[in-house]
Formats: sequence, C-alpha cells, structure tokens
Amino acid sequence: MAVLTVVPITFGTRTAATIPLYAGVNSADTPPYQAASIGGDSFANDGKTFFAVLTNGATPTTITIPCVKANDQGVTENIVSTSLVGAGSFKYFGPFDVEYFNDANGRVNVSYTSVTDMAVCPLSAGTPGRG
Repeated sequence: MAVLTVVPITFGTRTAATIPLYAGVNSADTPPYQAASIGGDSFANDGKTFFAVLTNGATPTTITIPCVKANDQGVTENIVSTSLVGAGSFKYFGPFDVEYFNDANGRVNVSYTSVTDMAVCPLSAGTPGRG
C-alpha cells in the first residue's frame, strides 16, 4: 500500500488588487495527481482532508474507503463508489472524521478494483486564513 502525500490548500501571498493564489492548488490548476496503487493507498487525515480521484479508463472502478469504527447504531459505514468510468470522470470524497476513518497510524486507507488510467490526490483544507 502506498502512502500518498497530502497537498495543503492554503492561501499564499497576496497583495492589494490581486486574486489570491492557493499554495497547494491554485484556481488555474488541477491537483497534483499521483498514480493510484494496485495494492491501495493511504494518506494522513486531519479531519479536513478530501480525496480526489480522476480516471480516464473505460473499466468501471469501485473505490472503497473503509470505516474503522462502528457508529452508535453498531454499523460500520464504508464509503463505496462504483460510478467512476470513462475519460475525465472524477469524484471528491471527504472530509473524513478522524474517529471513524483513521487507522492506528492516523491514515485513511483506500482500495480500488482497478487502477488502469486512474490518478488520485489527497487534499487538506488546512487552516483558513488570508495571505
């Protein structure tokens, strides 16, 4: 299982009369996607983390993000998506509650039924602020 680097989304420098740019992902860019790993991926989660998935493949893909703790009803609610198929398909998942989705290492785990032409990127909203 590959451990992915979380990209922070925070304001960078800003001067009067300019549009602020984000340090991790700016409004003119796409996230810095990484290839999805066949054995699954994991990423650090601070409770403000999202997970972006982009696929260009024709194979339907199921993405599973397991919940590590049952809710107050005794049900373990995994996040499962099966609708990713086709060029340019993407989804964002999260944010993930640390109590229910973090493993013993403080990471969220993700598995895929296929990683053909699939890229992923964990993004953290970080601390709100102004440049």
